[in-house]
Amino acid sequence: MKYRHLFFDLDHTLWDFETNAHETLHQ
Repeated sequence: MKYRHLFFDLDHTLWDFETNAHETLHQ
């Protein structure tokens, strides 16, 4: 389960970064 979560994070690192950036700008 942890390994799957790790790969999931690696696969969506860029997506999460962009999402956080947009949220910061909207605040």
